[in-house]
Amino acid sequence: MGVARLGGLVDAVSKQPSEIAYRSLQLQIGNYDRYQGGAAVSGPFNRSGSLLYGVNGIFRRSNTYVYGMQDDRATLNPTITWHPSLNTALNFYGKYLRNSSESLTAYVPYLGTVQRAPFGYLPVNVNLSDPTYDRYRKNQFFAGYSIEHKSAGRWQVRHQLRYVHMNANIHFLYLTSVQADGVTANRINYSFAPRIEGMQSDSHAQTSLRTGKIRHTLLGGIDFQWQRYRYLQAIPPGSSINITAPRYGQGDTVPSPAISQRQTQFQGGLYGQEQMDISHFTIILGGRVDFTAQDTFNYLTNRPVNSQSPHAFSGHAGVSYHINGFAPYFSYSTSFLPTLGADLRGQPYVPTTGSNVEGGVKYQFTRTPLMLRVAGFSMRQQNTLQPDPNLPGNSVQTGEVHTPGAEVQANGTVLRSLDYTITYTHIKPVNTVSATAQGKQPVTVSNNTAATWLHYTFRHSLLTGVGAGAGARFAGASWATATNSLSVPGFTLFDAALDYTMERWQFAVNARNVGDRRYVNGCANQYFCAYGASRTVVGSASYRF
Repeated sequence: MGVARLGGLVDAVSKQPSEIAYRSLQLQIGNYDRYQGGAAVSGPFNRSGSLLYGVNGIFRRSNTYVYGMQDDRATLNPTITWHPSLNTALNFYGKYLRNSSESLTAYVPYLGTVQRAPFGYLPVNVNLSDPTYDRYRKNQFFAGYSIEHKSAGRWQVRHQLRYVHMNANIHFLYLTSVQADGVTANRINYSFAPRIEGMQSDSHAQTSLRTGKIRHTLLGGIDFQWQRYRYLQAIPPGSSINITAPRYGQGDTVPSPAISQRQTQFQGGLYGQEQMDISHFTIILGGRVDFTAQDTFNYLTNRPVNSQSPHAFSGHAGVSYHINGFAPYFSYSTSFLPTLGADLRGQPYVPTTGSNVEGGVKYQFTRTPLMLRVAGFSMRQQNTLQPDPNLPGNSVQTGEVHTPGAEVQANGTVLRSLDYTITYTHIKPVNTVSATAQGKQPVTVSNNTAATWLHYTFRHSLLTGVGAGAGARFAGASWATATNSLSVPGFTLFDAALDYTMERWQFAVNARNVGDRRYVNGCANQYFCAYGASRTVVGSASYRF
C-alpha cells in the first residue's frame, strides 16, 4: 500500500533468485535490423540454499519504421537473496538501463497523414525532425534492499529502501505550423536535459486475528521519498523543412536553456488498512495521510521560484460478496499525487488529486476454465497534465477531467488447447473544469477499445509442441485538437504468432500489424500527430540449461 495514481498501478515484480540452478540464453532477430541477445543465470551460492543469486540482462541494437530512429537498449539486473533463518529474508538488488537513439520524435502534420493533402499522403517512415541533429540518451540506475520477517505468531514485518538515479539528454525538432505553400513547415528546436535522484523507503507490519466470526487482516506503515529534480529546457525556433522532400543537416545546434531549475521534494505518509472476512463477504477500509514539501529554484535568476507544502488525506473502501466463483463488488477511492516538473513557462506543477467509484462482478466458472469480469466506473481527476493547445510540446494542468466508463474481459481455455482473451473498454472523458477546453474531450483518447487473442497448442499429434496464435486490436476514433474540431479515425490491427517448444528449446515468430496497415495513432494538435508502427516481425530462439 502506498502512493499511486488513481485507478491503481501495474504490479511489476523483478525476477527473484531461484533455489534451483538454471541458465538461459535468448536471441532475437527482426525486421528493421533488429538484433537482441539476452541471458539469465540463477541458483544457490551454497549447499544449504540460504544464499541465492540471480543476474539477467539484454543488449539490443535496432532501427525502427521511422527513418533515422533507433531503438537501442542495454539492461543489467543483479539480485542476491539471503535467508539467515527460516522466517527472515534479506534481498539486495540493482538495475541499470540505457536507452539510446539518434532520433526520438516522429511527429507529422494532420494534413497529409489523417487527411489527404494536395500532394497526397506522407510515407509512414517519414522523419520531419533531423536524424543528423536529434539525440536521445537515457541512463537509469537504482539499487536497494528489502527485509521481510515472519514471527512465530501472526506478525509479518517488511522494510525496503531504494536509491534511484536518472539522467537524459534529449534534443529534436518538431512542427509548429505549415506555410502558405502547403509544404514548408516551421519547427521548434526542443532541448531537454533532466537529472533525477532520490531515495524511497517503506516500512509496514501486518497481522491477522479473529473476533467471533470475523477474520481481520490489519496492515499499517510509514513511507517517505526524497527527490531532487534538475533540468534544463529550451524551445527556440528551429530551421524550416519541406515535408515532402526533407533535407537534413541544416545547422541546428543545441540551444541555450530558457529554463534552468531545480526542484527538491519530500513526501512522507502514514497509512493503514483493515480487511474483514465475514462469511461470504470481504470488506476493506483503508486510508493514508500525506505530508509534502517542494521547493523550486531558478538558476537563471538565482532566486527561488516558489515553495509549496500541500498535505492531504486519501482513502479507499470496498466490499465484495463471493460464493461459488461469483463475486460482485463495489469500491470507492481517492488519490493524492505530487507532480514533479514545470511547464515551459517555468511554473511548477501542483499535485494531482482524484476520486473513483467502481462496481462490477467477477465470475470464475466452476466446470469450465473461464473467468468473466464486468465493471463500470466513474473517475474524476483534478490538475491532470494535458497537451497545451497554445504551445506545442508543452503540458498544462487542466482543472478537472471526468471519465465514466465500463469494461468487459473474458479469458479461459476451450478444447483443452485453445486459450483465449477478449477485452472491451468504453470511456467518455470530458474536461468538466478547464480554461481552454471546457466541456471537450481530451485529445488522443479513444472512446472504444477492444482486443482479442487466440492461441492453440498441439498436444497429441506429430505437431506436439507447436503453437499458433492470432488476434486483433481495435481503437476507436479520437480527437486531434483541444476544441474537438478535428478527429482521427479508428483502426483495427491484426497480430499473429507461431511457436515451438522442445525440451530445453523454444522458438517463436511474432508479428504485429501483419496487414501493414497505415494508420495514425493519435494527434495532440494539427501539427503533432504520430503514425502507428508498420508491420513488425521478430523471431526468437531460447535455450535453457
